[in-house]
Amino acid sequence: MAKFFTNYSDKPFVHTWDSVATTIQPGQTVPFREDAIGDHCAKHFVTLMMIKDGKDADLLNETARAEYLGKCLKSIEGAASTAGADGAYMEALKQEALKQARAEVSAEKPKAKKAPAKKKAAKKEEPKEKKEEEFEGLEK
Repeated sequence: MAKFFTNYSDKPFVHTWDSVATTIQPGQTVPFREDAIGDHCAKHFVTLMMIKDGKDADLLNETARAEYLGKCLKSIEGAASTAGADGAYMEALKQEALKQARAEVSAEKPKAKKAPAKKKAAKKEEPKEKKEEEFEGLEK
C-alpha cells in the first residue's frame, strides 16, 4: 500500500532516508512506495510540528501524535493489490512530476533582454587654477 505525505507547514521539510535527502516544499504531497519510508518521514515531521505548537510534553503520547499524523500521512484505501497501489502511486507520481516540471520551465523562461544603458559622456575636467596661499609675514 502506498502512502502519501503532505507538508502542511509553511516551511520546506527535508527528509533523509538511506543517506538521500528529499526536500518537500510547503503544500507539496509526495507518494512513498514503501510504508516504512512514509512512516519515517511522517514521524520526524510530526515531531517538528508538535515542538512548533508547544506540545513538547506530548511527544511520546500516541494519541496526540495521531492527530498530527492524520494531517500529513494518507494511505491509499482499498489498494491491497499491487497493481492498484502501483497504478495510483504512478498517477500521483506523474502528477507531481508534471507540476514540478512546469514550475521549473516557468522559472527557466528567458527574460527579455534589456537594451544596454547608454553611457553619459564624461565631462572633461579642466585643470583648476592653482591658488597660491598668502601668509602674512612671508615674502616671495
